Formats: sequence, structure tokens, C-alpha cells
Amino acid sequence: MPIDSSHAYATGGIYRHIGSSMMMRIGREVLRRIDKIRAQIVWSEFEKHCIMGKDCHLGPNAWCVNPGSPQAITLGDRVFCRGLLRCGTRGNGRIVIGDEVYVGDDSIINAEEIVSIGSLTMIAHGVQIHDSTGHPTDPYLRELDWRIAMGEMKPPRPAVETSPVKIGKRVWIGFNSVIMRGVTIGDNATVAAGSVVVRDVPSNSIVAGNPAQLVKTFTVEEAQDTKPNK
Repeated sequence: MPIDSSHAYATGGIYRHIGSSMMMRIGREVLRRIDKIRAQIVWSEFEKHCIMGKDCHLGPNAWCVNPGSPQAITLGDRVFCRGLLRCGTRGNGRIVIGDEVYVGDDSIINAEEIVSIGSLTMIAHGVQIHDSTGHPTDPYLRELDWRIAMGEMKPPRPAVETSPVKIGKRVWIGFNSVIMRGVTIGDNATVAAGSVVVRDVPSNSIVAGNPAQLVKTFTVEEAQDTKPNK
């Protein structure tokens, strides 16, 4: 599932059925041109709504949603972003990404308070990171929130529960994992694919499962033994 400007979190449209349409065969060259056009649109959106360091790369399906100041989303040097970065509309959400971070396709980083990601961290495809409940946990406030979102009632939308997410350096978050609000993931940690992380992850450790559980720890010396030479 592509995470781009048509995604619900990017306030993409939703349409009634308007009848069948003819299939079109599009050659590779036409597709390449479309990708270049999409890339230009993506870059324009990021340049308006965030602060980027040197030599950043954006995939054609990347997207940036930020109703506030561009300083609310900051990317370090050589960030490769193919996912969706979103600051919520309820407060002063912030996203802070360090140097040489990879954000994979179909990933969502959603901040109502703050999500911070350390340098050299890899976020695989399909990862979701949220620092809030997204909607009120009270059912009646949730109904109110829904009706405001649908335009049936006037804003402001009710507050949601938030708690910062902090991800350290050299972390690897496996594909289709979910990082919930209030979680801190220590340096050098690995989150196995498909994990749901609801509590802190120690540095130099591997967690897996739903909810994610500690699988293995290793020492700083063991980690340094695998450090690449430059």
C-alpha cells in the first residue's frame, strides 16, 4: 500500500464510485516521467514544510504534512525518506531526525508531541510510529472527534493522549513493526519484523513479538567488534 499524498493521514480525498474506467497500458518511459513529476511535487512539499540537511533523498511516494512552522520537522544530513512524515493538527507536534537515517516505503511517522530518531537508524518498509492514541479513548469524545473530522461539527477536535517517542542511534526497526506512544528505544537495538512495541527497549538488545519481548542482549564490546572500518 503506497503511503503518499493520497493516504488518509495526508488528508487525501475519498471518492464515491463514478463508474468503470478503461485500463491503460503505460510504457516504462512514461512511468519514469511520471516518477520525475511526482519527485518534483514531493520536493516542493518538503521544502515548504520542513528543514532538511545536506544531500537528503526523497522517494516519489514520500510525503510531508505539517500545519505549523517548517522547524517542526527537521531532517539531518543524508536522510533517505520514502515514507510519510506528519505533524498533527491538535498541538505543536515535532519530528526530529538525525543524520543518515533511512525511512522506508509505506512508513508513517506521526507526531502530536515529539518523535525523535537518532543518526544511522534504519526504519524498514511499512513501519508505523505514533506518539499519541490518535483519537480520544473516551467513546463519547471519540464520537465528537469523528463528527468534527467529517465536517459535521465545528473544531477544535478533542485532545488525545500523547507521550514522546525517542529512538536512539543505529537502531533497526523491522518491516511492518509498530512503535507506540511513550516508547524509548536505546542505541544499537533491533526491533524484529512485525513487532508491536509498547514498552521501552534497552540499548544493545533485540526484541520481537506482539507485544515485543526481549530476545537477546549484547555488550557494547560485541557491538564494536562488528563496527565497519571506513
